[in-house]
Amino acid sequence: MEEVVEAANLKAALKRVQQNKGGPGIDGMTVGELPEHLKREWIRIREELLGGSTSRGR
Repeated sequence: MEEVVEAANLKAALKRVQQNKGGPGIDGMTVGELPEHLKREWIRIREELLGGSTSRGR
């Protein structure tokens, strides 16, 4: 999981989603909203992933 949450992997995944013009997820967040959300929330998201938390939400 630590490799999954590395910054380089996050950036590569975001780039692929943007190139594919991915649709909104279950939370309704658009690809256009995602970069700013990740800037604000990445530390929390990373900690939850590493900790095995299943918390969701914006």
